[in-house]
Amino acid sequence: MGFVGRLTAPKNPLGALESFRLFQEKYSPGAHLVVLGDGPFRNRMEETARQMPHVHLLGFVPNVAEYFQAFDMILQPSYFEGLPLITLEAQHAGLRVAGSTAPGLLEALPSESHCLCAGPDDCEAHARHMSEVMNMEKRRNVPVDFLRGFDADVFAQNVTSGYLARLNNGIRKEI
Repeated sequence: MGFVGRLTAPKNPLGALESFRLFQEKYSPGAHLVVLGDGPFRNRMEETARQMPHVHLLGFVPNVAEYFQAFDMILQPSYFEGLPLITLEAQHAGLRVAGSTAPGLLEALPSESHCLCAGPDDCEAHARHMSEVMNMEKRRNVPVDFLRGFDADVFAQNVTSGYLARLNNGIRKEI
């Protein structure tokens, strides 16, 4: 499986490692996780990955899509997604996405994939969802039907509404 993104807090790469550790422990000891990306969490990721078999930190790569053919799925336990291009690219390549319920991510996934999403910190659920994905049909039809109907304007409107609702709820809690 793959994790693709900047190694920063919003992308939750440490949560991805913990989810993968649980997945290996409970479901698939021989599974591999390939991490594509670089950023401020790189050192922490390397320290954590030293004790984990089959984790490969490849850093920044210019040809991410070429790695998709080696993956069965993408893991995205993000706290935040603006426009989740990796989600869209992975689906176009026929990969399933197990991710978080972060604003922006759900809007980029077809509704039947929402069952593979959980809160960013719910590593147990992410591990379970990875197992479910591994038991599904390996690849979807390419291009994914959902992407044919993807509308950037509707996506932006939905994401903006979600952010404003969360912002307003956060402000009200502080008052």
